[in-house]
Amino acid sequence: MHRQKEVPLSKESSNTIDSPEALDIVEDSGFGSTAGSFAEGSVKDESINTVSSNVKFKSIPMAEQKQKKKRQKVVDQLELENKRIGEKEYEDGLTEQRYKCLMHLLDRSQFYSNYLIKKFDESQPFVTSKKGKKHLPTVPDENTAPQKKSKTVKKNSQKYDIEKHIINDIKKKKATDKSKKSLNTNDITEELMSISENEMHNVKSQSETPDVASFAVPKYFNGVLRNYQIEGLQWLKVLYENGVNGILADEMGLGKTVQVIALFSHLIEKRQNGPYLIVAPLSTIPNWLMEFEKFAPKLSVVLFHGDSTERLAAQKKIRQKMRVDNSYYTQPIVLTTYEVPLMEIRFLQSQKWRYIVVDEGQRIKNYKCQLIKILKSLQSMNRLLLTGTPLQNNLSELWTLLNFLLPEN
Repeated sequence: MHRQKEVPLSKESSNTIDSPEALDIVEDSGFGSTAGSFAEGSVKDESINTVSSNVKFKSIPMAEQKQKKKRQKVVDQLELENKRIGEKEYEDGLTEQRYKCLMHLLDRSQFYSNYLIKKFDESQPFVTSKKGKKHLPTVPDENTAPQKKSKTVKKNSQKYDIEKHIINDIKKKKATDKSKKSLNTNDITEELMSISENEMHNVKSQSETPDVASFAVPKYFNGVLRNYQIEGLQWLKVLYENGVNGILADEMGLGKTVQVIALFSHLIEKRQNGPYLIVAPLSTIPNWLMEFEKFAPKLSVVLFHGDSTERLAAQKKIRQKMRVDNSYYTQPIVLTTYEVPLMEIRFLQSQKWRYIVVDEGQRIKNYKCQLIKILKSLQSMNRLLLTGTPLQNNLSELWTLLNFLLPEN
């Protein structure tokens, strides 16, 4: 075997090479390698334990999700409670309206029955006897033959002049009539002028009724109403208070739109919650919006028209309660056209309308049209038709309009 040549070492070098660690030499034995591996494994375990003890899992997102679920649950419960309260208020208002309608009908029937009884009593006069007691006249027996009337004439009968028994007022009137027959043209014109002045005075006195004089403008209405518009508004109020629907059939240009705006202002002032629905032709929609902005700017009006995305955005606004005053919120007034109910029948049926107004009411005079079927299916407490066209002498058209107003009758 080949032997390595021994190198002589000095004393200093021998002292420094006494330990194998000094030469960075490790004995190549199995014990050394296993000891090193065990040491490394223990170090790794200790480092893993320290890391695992230092790591903390953050549960903030899960807690936020739980809070969101709780909040959503509370919101859903509040919405259900508000919906239940709204349905109860609507049902109470509907029963109250029916009760008012019934009482109004009974009142009118009692009035007419008393009037007929009074007229019947007046048509049969009582015969007074000597003692002052009143009794009905005796009716002759039908089985007995009628007695023949005697043609005897009273001997003491005297002729008298009827002019002596005429009242002085009648004599004066007769004299004035005779004098009027001999009037000339100037006297006739003066007489006609005096008559016309008297008629105008009577018309003015009749127009200035106590209701018009004591009329108070609604709080949310900005404007001045004419006398006939005030009378129309008072009539609409009476209809609502008695739970009766009606037709406002003024001529064109007399302000039916303004009367409806004043009515809605009055109802919202009385805290009558919406929503309110106005169905009108497309050509009149800009006029409705301008009139609301001019006469009732505080009332919230939503235009329910356009494509599907615009109608969907309008639905969200209609469901929300909008602020009218600092302490009062209500659903808005919805303005739509004749075509929209044909496309949005489900949404319109889901709402409980306070008032439904149909402008140009002659549009639904045909009972076979789809629009009147949809409008009749909507839930509403009151209904009103506006028309400036005179109703034709057609029984089926009149029945259609009245059936829309009073479907239960």
